[in-house]
Amino acid sequence: MKKIPLLPRYFRWIGLGLVLMFLIPTALYMLKENSILITNYPRIKGVEIMPFELSFSTFAVLGGNDGPFEIINTEMSLTLQLLSIFLGLSFIAFTKYKYEDEMINSIRLYSRSWSIISFAIFNVLLIAFVYASWYISLAFLSPNIILLLYIIIFRFQVFKMNRRLAHEE
Repeated sequence: MKKIPLLPRYFRWIGLGLVLMFLIPTALYMLKENSILITNYPRIKGVEIMPFELSFSTFAVLGGNDGPFEIINTEMSLTLQLLSIFLGLSFIAFTKYKYEDEMINSIRLYSRSWSIISFAIFNVLLIAFVYASWYISLAFLSPNIILLLYIIIFRFQVFKMNRRLAHEE
């Protein structure tokens, strides 16, 4: 049996922490901006601190005003959100399962195949029916959607296998 290189099991918790670290404040920010949640952001020296407003200098391959490869001062909140959610989902998706055997490897392959097929269908629908800034917003999430579909399908298949084994005993 060929071994699939996977991360140690504790990376699942690191991944969950990375995902939650940015999803919870983002959800609170969206609720506040849509007047669903009525609360105030924390204040430091009388200035309201908004979540994810991080602006600093960074190296840019593309995106600067003077051409490629330069240091620019830019808003980094979206970049940090996308990066942490992608890394978190990657850690969750590619950690070892409690018992790694050929059946789990088979379920991994099945889950990868169906997540790519599902994403292809999603992408066709996205291209055909979503336009303007909504398309760009959803296109940013494409890698995350593939990982999320893989995690959901894998966990569901393992759940079904465990339930079937429990009924056989």
